[in-house]
Amino acid sequence: MSLLEKLFHLRGLTGNRPTIDQHGLFTSIQMSKKLLSEKLAVKEPWRLNKKPHQCKVCLYTNDSSPFLVCYNSSGHRPRARIELYGTKVVTCGDNSFKLCNEEGSEVYFFQTDGRSKRDEWVRSLKEQCERELSPDGEESVRLSKKIMEVRQRVKSQKIMAELEKNNNNTSSKPHKTLLPVTPEDGRQRSVPHLKKNARLAKRRPHIEKAKKEAALATKSLPLSEYFVSVPDS
Repeated sequence: MSLLEKLFHLRGLTGNRPTIDQHGLFTSIQMSKKLLSEKLAVKEPWRLNKKPHQCKVCLYTNDSSPFLVCYNSSGHRPRARIELYGTKVVTCGDNSFKLCNEEGSEVYFFQTDGRSKRDEWVRSLKEQCERELSPDGEESVRLSKKIMEVRQRVKSQKIMAELEKNNNNTSSKPHKTLLPVTPEDGRQRSVPHLKKNARLAKRRPHIEKAKKEAALATKSLPLSEYFVSVPDS
């Protein structure tokens, strides 16, 4: 198997990280009751080939659809939401258990600090997963899934509309064409400057001649010309 085939194979095994509806999650938490909350080592389906990392895991229950939320280590940003309706809970090892959906395509591994903690989580999860839901509860689960699909579709449509709008704006703007500058254009722009220099060059001999004549005239004048005679009173 080549390197590219291995990469595509691993990507197919791990899958993509799911997107979480923040508003829907907040609403569900407000309408639910928290049963368990603890920091566990979690290995998610899109990170099966990596080491587990610490997450704050919270178990919520309500009348319609119990669910599990995995937050980051600080407990502020949700990483995954697992709907427990129809989910299987299986113990693996002394301190670990896993959750998998009906198709088996998504598997979450959880590792606790000890057997007692693992048994507590497994017991609570099985109670929520195997609980009989009312018809209203099943309908709410289906509606929540449809709402999430519609929101994702609307979000993708908005992104496509923005991209199309940006493309139209860029295509409608006129493009400025820059004409190349030829040597003739440069010479034409420099003609007035050359003409001015030529005029100065022509006038320079006359100016020098006038200066010399003025100097000679001042030297030839007698000394009495520099004084003004005042009549006697």
